[in-house]
Amino acid sequence: MAPQKLDHQERAGPQGARILVVDDNPDNLLLLEGVLCGAGYRVIKASCPGEAWDILRREAVDLIICDVMMPEISGYDFCQLLRKDPKLRDIPVVLITSKRLEVSDAILGMEAGADDYLTRPIDHRLLVQKIQVLITKKHQKEALEERLEEQEERLKALISFTNMIVHDMRNPLQVAMGYLDLILQENLSSRHRRWLSLVYEVLNRQRQFLEDLLILAATRDGRLKPEIRPVRLDEVIQNLVALYQQQAKEQKRQIVFENLSGDQQILSDRRLLTRVIDNLLANAMKYGCGDIHLRLEEAHLSNLINQDSARGIVFSIFNHCPPIPIELQRTVFEPFVQLPSGGKKGGIGLGLYFCRLVLEALGGRLGLVSPAPKSNEGVIFYFFLPPEPPQAIYPRH
Repeated sequence: MAPQKLDHQERAGPQGARILVVDDNPDNLLLLEGVLCGAGYRVIKASCPGEAWDILRREAVDLIICDVMMPEISGYDFCQLLRKDPKLRDIPVVLITSKRLEVSDAILGMEAGADDYLTRPIDHRLLVQKIQVLITKKHQKEALEERLEEQEERLKALISFTNMIVHDMRNPLQVAMGYLDLILQENLSSRHRRWLSLVYEVLNRQRQFLEDLLILAATRDGRLKPEIRPVRLDEVIQNLVALYQQQAKEQKRQIVFENLSGDQQILSDRRLLTRVIDNLLANAMKYGCGDIHLRLEEAHLSNLINQDSARGIVFSIFNHCPPIPIELQRTVFEPFVQLPSGGKKGGIGLGLYFCRLVLEALGGRLGLVSPAPKSNEGVIFYFFLPPEPPQAIYPRH
């Protein structure tokens, strides 16, 4: 059977793309070689999976076309072997068979990890179009991974530099706070005491921010060692709410805390959880309007992978503010992503990223719902924590 003639557009294969064709039938190899070379691809031929495997160990290819029925192992088995190899699993695979296409065969091919499935006689135009799509997707994925790696390296360098600066800034800040603390113990007028207390609070918030940056760097580098002890999360929340009540009163807002968990304790790091909730509450105070509603409750979080459910505790905070756009919700927990601030001065976009990393380090997860159900406005940030962290963090003896 002579190869079908392809028009100019169909012949324009990605320059330099290499396709490995695996088939024990020499005529099939020759036919596919003619079609693919005519479409602008470079073709490498293998008469069996063993020969193909040797080629893949020596050369890089962009796509594999493999016959299903071969004497050594089937195309399904060969595809499964490819998907188990970290260096080869991302190569697109098209399986070809001479059998009449059955749904069960196509499903078997997809389960083996094939990207597409064709039957003979092959429509050469369709084959070339499918190859173009698969190779283009592969190249786009590789380019995206390279950009992500570059961003990751830049982020590591930035955090390393920030870590160095934080260490240099923290000591003089603590000295200044120490002297302020001594001055506040003196006999001062109420006006001077109020002013100095405000200065102390500003310095203390800067100190907490520097501590967050150090925790962030330690979490990313795997150096964070949580201090796991029994924690009453309701007490942590009540203490933080008390700190923000005066600010809320000045803004004519209320902070409402609803505890549905009773006096339940979890095993976690009190200091880290305090920083996470403080970050979420500070964001609500800074960017929202209206009352802030906090809730703590026992919950079961479904695990769709093994259809199991994890017991734990869920904290949520509802804030009246414009809904977060869908496209931003996908990246809001990434570094340097800033939420719409409604004209208010925003931060540098590390707060939610910090919360996400800390919660993941404690075996939890962070999420959001926007707009909030029923109200059709605002945003709910929530996190789930298990009763105790994973074994890797807190091994039980």
